[in-house]
Amino acid sequence: MGIITVQGLTLGYGEKPIIENMDVSIPKGKITVIIGANGCGKSTLLKSIARIIKPDRGEIFIDGMNIKSVSSTEIAKKMAVLPQTPKAPLGLKVHELVAYGRFPHKKGFGTLNKEDFKIIDNSLRVSGMLEYRNRNLEDLSGGQRQRAWIAMSLCQDTEILVLDEPTTYLDLSHQLDVLALLSKLNHEQGRTIVMVLHELNNASRFADFMIGMKQGKIIAQGSPAQVITQENMKAIYGIDANIIIEPKTMKPMYLSYENIG
Repeated sequence: MGIITVQGLTLGYGEKPIIENMDVSIPKGKITVIIGANGCGKSTLLKSIARIIKPDRGEIFIDGMNIKSVSSTEIAKKMAVLPQTPKAPLGLKVHELVAYGRFPHKKGFGTLNKEDFKIIDNSLRVSGMLEYRNRNLEDLSGGQRQRAWIAMSLCQDTEILVLDEPTTYLDLSHQLDVLALLSKLNHEQGRTIVMVLHELNNASRFADFMIGMKQGKIIAQGSPAQVITQENMKAIYGIDANIIIEPKTMKPMYLSYENIG
C-alpha cells in the first residue's frame, strides 16, 4: 500500500461522474506527477485526496488512515495542500503567511511558542525566503510568492505535500526554481510530493512516478519512461509526439508534436 491509496473512487460535480471507480496508489518518499488534458479529472483527484470534495463512492487512505474517520486537523498534520491559485489578504507579510502553517499543531487559539518560531524561520530558510520575511506578499514576484506559499506548507511540518499546478503563470526560470525546490525537499528531507503539472518535459524531468489521466480514468502509470511514450501521448492527449531520451537526465522528453486527425 502506498502512502496515499485510492480505492473504487467515484465522484463528480453533477449527475455525470468525473472520476469513476478509480484505484491508484501513490508511493511514499517519491515525487508523483499527474498529467492529462484540461478537464480530465487531475485537480478533482487532488481535491478528493485533500478532502475538499467528498467522494460519491470509494475510500481514500493517507498513510493507512481512512480520511473519513479522522479529523481535518489530523489530516493537516500528515498532509499539506497548496491549491492552484491560493489567495491571501492584502498587506499580509511573508512571515505571517508562513506562520499559518503552524495552526494545525495548536490547540484552540494557542499562541506561537519558541519551537514554532524556529520552524517558521527554518521553513523560510529552506525555501529561500528568509530575506523576504518582512515583505508584503503582493510585492513579491510570482516565483517568490509561490515559494512563500511552499514555505507555509513546509511550516505545517507534514510528510506529504500536495500541489495543484504549482508552476502556473510562472516564467521558465521561476518554474525551474519552484520544481528544483520541491525536488530538494524530496531528496534531502524525504517528503512525498504529489503534484499536477501541465508541462510534460518538466513533469518527466522531476517525477519518479507519473499518472496519466483522460476523462477521469488512468491511462498509464509508472516511471516517466513508462508513461511518456508515443502510444500513451496519443491516448492521453490525442497527439503524435516526437519523443527522445534527454542525455543529461536520461528521461523522455518531446521535441515536437502534431494533433492526430
